[in-house]
Amino acid sequence: MLTHPTRHLGVPGLRRLAPHSLFNRLLRRWSTRMIAAGIGCDADLTVTPSAPAPPASSPATPPASKDNR
Repeated sequence: MLTHPTRHLGVPGLRRLAPHSLFNRLLRRWSTRMIAAGIGCDADLTVTPSAPAPPASSPATPPASKDNR
């Protein structure tokens, strides 16, 4: 999209414009700004730590028997 924007607009006449045409350059500049290319992540996420998971029992060790004979 950023190398030749008019190819992706779906307008047949605009597809023939050269990548260095004025319209392509303006559209590339606007698109780059709208998607914040090169700026970094703009996700608005908040991570909250959860309670630690209980330790899993190992399948190699059988459970202890309560009946000692």
